[in-house]
Amino acid sequence: MLIIKQQKFFNKSSLTIFAIFLLALFLRLINLSTIPYGFHIDEIVSGYVGRFILMHGQDPYGNHWPLVYFDMFGDYRVILPMYINGLSTFIFGVNEFAVRFPTSFFGALIVFPIYSLSKIFFGKRKLSFLPPFLIAILPWHIVLSRATSEGILGLTVFLFGFDFLIKSLINKKMSFLFVGNFLLFLTYFMYPTFRVLTPALLLPFPILAKNFRKRFIVSLLIFIAFTGIVGLTVWGQGRFLQTSLFKNTDIANSIKGQDIALNAAEGHNNAFVARIFNNKIIGYSQLFISNYLTYFSPNFLFIKGGLPDRYVVPNDGLIFITLLIPFLFLLFPQKLLLEKKYYYLILYLFLTAPAAAVLTIDDVPNVHRDLFMMIPLIFLATIGLQKLIILTGKNKKILFCIVSILCISIIGEFIYFWHRYTVQAASYKSILRDDGNKQMILAIKKYPSEQVYIPVYEALPVYYLFYNNNLSKELAGKFQKGMMIDKINNVTFIQDWCPPNKLDKKTLPSNAIIVEAGDCKDNPSFTELQVIYRKDSTKAFRILKYNGTN
Repeated sequence: MLIIKQQKFFNKSSLTIFAIFLLALFLRLINLSTIPYGFHIDEIVSGYVGRFILMHGQDPYGNHWPLVYFDMFGDYRVILPMYINGLSTFIFGVNEFAVRFPTSFFGALIVFPIYSLSKIFFGKRKLSFLPPFLIAILPWHIVLSRATSEGILGLTVFLFGFDFLIKSLINKKMSFLFVGNFLLFLTYFMYPTFRVLTPALLLPFPILAKNFRKRFIVSLLIFIAFTGIVGLTVWGQGRFLQTSLFKNTDIANSIKGQDIALNAAEGHNNAFVARIFNNKIIGYSQLFISNYLTYFSPNFLFIKGGLPDRYVVPNDGLIFITLLIPFLFLLFPQKLLLEKKYYYLILYLFLTAPAAAVLTIDDVPNVHRDLFMMIPLIFLATIGLQKLIILTGKNKKILFCIVSILCISIIGEFIYFWHRYTVQAASYKSILRDDGNKQMILAIKKYPSEQVYIPVYEALPVYYLFYNNNLSKELAGKFQKGMMIDKINNVTFIQDWCPPNKLDKKTLPSNAIIVEAGDCKDNPSFTELQVIYRKDSTKAFRILKYNGTN
């Protein structure tokens, strides 16, 4: 009996999906400490704060065991990913790999819920392996997985929840519905986008459900209410108010100015008509639609990608151009091999994927806030390939040639992407990945006995503490909002990118070491000791020595 069970467990399908998982894991872990080049402020804060709380039960501001958020600068970031990243540092040490590992690992795990959904959608056909394989090698997912993007953690949990909901429809098990809802609930504390996507995902389920229809309606209403409640809290509004399309003063002034200009053309006697054709509702609606359509732009998906620039691979899109071929076959009227309800569900998810992203205005189109779109895209590509297979009929030679061309093309595109990402992307706008911060901190380690002065901005105190492995409990409560602090050991932090402008030379110790931004002007009282260059050859910092003259 034991031998029979082992044979069933280690069948070809299990080995294949495990091999795809290993491929996904390899592509997300190889050279993870150095690729992407530069250690972004969000990454280092997440790892440091998570570890700090787990060690001392307080965050750097002195708050005891925060459960929902960590407020860096009024953004109220979700704290669960910080705990996960901090926990990783106990295993791998306080370093870049440890902070990035959980996101990369969760990114690889996504192949399992996608494969499970594929078997539901496409049956036990070999085609079911295509979606997990595509996500394993998809540039969009790889880049986000390696960049400590909390959305990737949420996406994997979200898809496991989605999978359990679908299985609850098929297996008629209340336990599956409960687990699915619980996993979706967890995503609210992993990435804010899922506070919009979860009700959107549940919306069609009362229609799809023959069983548990009332329970799905209750689940939907509970999640809608929960989204509303979270949206009314200070921490729930935090980052949204900073990025909201409807709270941006520049946008409001632009729409107002446009309305004034258009109203003038109507004349002074036609105020009523002017208000009908030119008003805030029309202005915001047009901008909302414009933002929405950018997420379906070929330029966004296939050619250049989106924003923010720290996720950009120069001259490379988010998904493979080769996938345009199966996408085109979606237009053919061949009969589908999956149930229509699943096809319409996938189409619905594709159209609603940017639901949260379009509510924001900065960095549009945003690759992180719209990360869910890659999921319906890989399923649609599989459906298109399915139609292509049906179209070729029994002519295996034609099918073999087409599939071979597609495979070779995707492999070629992947090699192109991988070279761009691992070699060329390092020097592309590396300032946006905080390139130079680590090098500067390591450089000032050479001056343990001198008084050192560093700008306090952009979480530089956290970089100093992280790379000195300083997680002292005495630091709790000494930080101010923005992760600012006045002094740590021999290092004083100055609220100026060019500290010589703020320092009183009369009280400045002889031979003091000063760090300033690379674009600060020369000062005759200071001698340049070292220049920290970024990968793109721009100056990140200058390390100066006070020569004792006024």
